[in-house]
Amino acid sequence: MLPSHTFLPMRILQTALFGVVAYLFFVAPVFAQAAVEPDRWVQIADPGFNAAATENDYATAIHDAVEIGDRLFVSTDYGMFYTTDTVAWTRLDIGDVGRFETTDTQVFVTRTFDRSSSNLPANVLRCSISTGCDSTSEWTEIADDGFGQGDDVVAALDLEVIGDRLFSLWFGTHTDGRDGSIIASCPLAECVEQSDWTTLLTADEFTDRFGPLTSEGSTGSFLKNVDGRLWVGRYRGTSSGVCELSTGCDEGSDYVTAPVRDQNNLTHAPIRYNGKWLFPTSSVGIVMCDDVEDCLNQSEDDVIASVDFGAGESLTGSFFHLAVYEDTLYAAVSAVDGQNNSYVLLYQCSSTCTSDADWEQISENQFGLPNDVDMVGSFYHPWTYVLGVHESFGGLLVGTEPPPGGASLLFAYALDDTYQHRANKIFTSRANSGTAQIKGFSSRGTALSSTDFNAYDGIASGGARMALCDIDQDGEGELVVGASRGGGPHVRVFERDGSRRPISFFAFHPDFRGGIDVGCADTDGDGKDEVIASQFSGGQGWVKVYRYNNTQEVIGTWNAFGSPEVGATVTGCDIDADGTDEICVGAGQGGGPQVRVFEPDGTVKPIQFFAFHPDSRTGVDVAAGDVDGDGKDEIVTSQLRGGQGWVKVYRYSNQRPVLGEWNAFGEPESGANVEVADIDGNGILDVLVGMNDTGSKVKSYTYQGTDLLRTFDAYEVGFTGGALPVAGRY
Repeated sequence: MLPSHTFLPMRILQTALFGVVAYLFFVAPVFAQAAVEPDRWVQIADPGFNAAATENDYATAIHDAVEIGDRLFVSTDYGMFYTTDTVAWTRLDIGDVGRFETTDTQVFVTRTFDRSSSNLPANVLRCSISTGCDSTSEWTEIADDGFGQGDDVVAALDLEVIGDRLFSLWFGTHTDGRDGSIIASCPLAECVEQSDWTTLLTADEFTDRFGPLTSEGSTGSFLKNVDGRLWVGRYRGTSSGVCELSTGCDEGSDYVTAPVRDQNNLTHAPIRYNGKWLFPTSSVGIVMCDDVEDCLNQSEDDVIASVDFGAGESLTGSFFHLAVYEDTLYAAVSAVDGQNNSYVLLYQCSSTCTSDADWEQISENQFGLPNDVDMVGSFYHPWTYVLGVHESFGGLLVGTEPPPGGASLLFAYALDDTYQHRANKIFTSRANSGTAQIKGFSSRGTALSSTDFNAYDGIASGGARMALCDIDQDGEGELVVGASRGGGPHVRVFERDGSRRPISFFAFHPDFRGGIDVGCADTDGDGKDEVIASQFSGGQGWVKVYRYNNTQEVIGTWNAFGSPEVGATVTGCDIDADGTDEICVGAGQGGGPQVRVFEPDGTVKPIQFFAFHPDSRTGVDVAAGDVDGDGKDEIVTSQLRGGQGWVKVYRYSNQRPVLGEWNAFGEPESGANVEVADIDGNGILDVLVGMNDTGSKVKSYTYQGTDLLRTFDAYEVGFTGGALPVAGRY
């Protein structure tokens, strides 16, 4: 078996690799002593995003990235680009696009101006996630320039959704012609046109509130809600702004000056890390405080990273963008040294980040690219954007702004050595009623347009059971589907877009109508999964293991429990770390909650147990995976039908210790289906739970059951036939 959590398809990153990222000497000696990891950098877009439109496309700044369904969207100066799992980027020509902001149903983006228009409007665009957002017609304007200030607004800079309101930051002009910024907001439910917005701070009020600057004025840079405060950053100046959200932040007087360390303004939003406050500043570095008031009052703070990271030569104009993934803090640095050499670098530190010495440089100035990619421009300051962890690319995305005559670049930094354990696509089937509709979702629960089909040609049935298997050793999972109660024991195999594989078969006698459960196991270590089928209900729990080929060779067949009308659920499991899989079987509804493990030929293993109270008759669904990293699969069990959806994770040993136990749904008769996969991309397997009756809710938890990672409804409101989830990396 290739369990769902080990699907490697590295195709997303492999096909995106335009050239092998090789180790090259660092172009500037000032950082030569730092360690770098060029082999972890993968270029995922060439400078023009494969869109040969104009020469300027190859010198466009990359501003932000967001995942919408199964696509990654990237904003740039010359429009928006999106892709799925290849480097075939598609361009939406909607002008200079800036920062994204999302809700569960909507995506918003700022637009500085439209290069195809002489009017150069600044506005905010909105798209409904359900449409896919892959056409210019799906993005509609909800705010244009003005906000009651005529033509003084020339750029929309940033957005932030807070509660039921959308806040926006704009670049404008003062009445005396100096640059300034404007803050406005509108209610999300009514934010459809210009008149719905309220101006909170005009350009003049912005500068009055945060202090006078140079003759150029006061230019805003970001909005961010951090720990109940709305933070406002500035490109220029000696102070930023902050507003307590409890006040509503809907009047100019709600915003106060927020100086940090020697009157430095914030270049990016503060973050919380290991219980501390971290403030990135323009020329001091990264300032850390125990309490936010100490930082703002400059009474107690520490510089945990200086502008030059202790390199021994002063850098100026440094901009820090911070991101946290697991326990690691990442800082992007854009700077110019004393010889006017520009730098685009990334640093990381873990746990103890208190001084320059704790930081490790993890990128070269050229990210390991050939020297003909101009990243070092005289008298030029490139910006670096840490765009955040994006699961579809399995890494930390970093985008750059190009130097004159050079190229903008988009990279993914692999957060582990192998790209394994990055299961981030979820697939569901209707578990017990209705047609056998198969749907796909992102790890966040956003429906994927690429996967939505009926496995049995629209025939109404009792739903379908499903597993994700690699039957052809291509590193990607195929969807193996078996008809549930009421249907014949027909096994079909599909690609994720619904394309049917040519081989299908009846696992048991065609007249059997108790439904079948399906699973996969690599029983011989050849890298190809065999298909497991069991009588799901109404039978004696017979199990068969098939080699998926033209002859459908039967490797093993046996009666798991020997009891009439019990049925069984199945999954592959490597419980002894020998590299070949065993078959884990759970008793179906009506039998005791027994779990047994068999060799592929039907030989029973000595350890068996009751997953729940022996008197329980809910049946047991089973899944397996190495959740604790010891090389051996643990067995995950759930109350299948008629229970409250209790889940238990067992280590397969004589003691059968329980590693996790929790109630997934807390509803009588809800039942639960379980799967194991790495949902949040941290390299540790999680437990995916689908409601088996009363609804179609899907939840994912850490294997201890202590943290709820994701939750969504797989099917329409009112559907009570359950959802069976599986997950794998695509």
